[in-house]
Amino acid sequence: MKLVTKALFATLALAPPALAGQGPGSYAIVSDVISGGGQEVSGGGYTLNGTIGQSSAIGLSTGTSYSNQGGFWNLRSGDTIAPTTPIFALQSPSRSYTVPITTLTSTDAGSGVTGYYISAAPTPPTDPWGTGWAAPTPASLISTTKGLNQTFYVWARDAAGNISGGASASTDIIFQWLLSVAFGGTGGASITSAPGTIACMAGLPANCSANFDEGTTVTLTAAPDIRSQPSSWTGSDSSTFNTASVTMNSDRTVTASFETVPNIARIVYDRGYDSLPAAIAALATSATIQARDTYPGSLIENLVFNRNYTVNLNGGMDANWDPTVNYTSVKGTLTISQGKVIANRIKIHP
Repeated sequence: MKLVTKALFATLALAPPALAGQGPGSYAIVSDVISGGGQEVSGGGYTLNGTIGQSSAIGLSTGTSYSNQGGFWNLRSGDTIAPTTPIFALQSPSRSYTVPITTLTSTDAGSGVTGYYISAAPTPPTDPWGTGWAAPTPASLISTTKGLNQTFYVWARDAAGNISGGASASTDIIFQWLLSVAFGGTGGASITSAPGTIACMAGLPANCSANFDEGTTVTLTAAPDIRSQPSSWTGSDSSTFNTASVTMNSDRTVTASFETVPNIARIVYDRGYDSLPAAIAALATSATIQARDTYPGSLIENLVFNRNYTVNLNGGMDANWDPTVNYTSVKGTLTISQGKVIANRIKIHP
């Protein structure tokens, strides 16, 4: 048997009683196994594979009535006090599966905190040297799920292998998607979004896109300029005359097209028409109809009001639908069978 050094005697003095108390001839532990590591010794009732004196990559070894994990035996420290329960906080909301950790601290009065174990499950770790520990302090965690109130759990470990109590923190993991607005047609308009910060005009690309949380329904509202009216929306989930809605579950582009208002008449804040009879026929309720200044000519039209609406009929409008001193001249007839008509700067003549 090899001579045992003073260091070996010191190590054996720390060995568990079960090992030190075995009878002669049942085992032999040589000094290179204890202080050099990496050897194997055996006796009548066991095989010891690994090392006492240094850490080892050798795994678990077993025998008739025991198992031994290669590496240090935990005789290097008398520290039995676990670190304090961590203080733990996460950024919320997070816009990706990589969630920033805003606070993660723990203290240990003995051998010092050496790592953290973070999990989506509340089950505490049992192996202080197993997989899943991050050292020294991770800046983020990786989630495999998204949604509101995602909860994660953390434990601290010290150099002696003591594990703290667990702490938890929650965050909303919400993805964002880009909504872009484009313009089509020959008319002009501005578009705003609710909610959000989209506020752009045809021909000016600034503020025509914004990010929205996943699942958000965004309403786009068009305000045509004085010479334009909406003609169509494409790329939206639904639309009306001057609004469109889209639910954000991916990047989306909505195109709003506008056409130049016809030159003769319009129902105020609605559509333009190529003739006064067309505007009158389109009425769905009481409203104001404006007609262009026709000086020096006349419209050759017959005007028929046969529904129970009150209609303000204002003539003499300029290109911006502002009143002038001139008139709208109509060569034809005016018939009112129902409702009420209040005319201003309109001339009717045969």
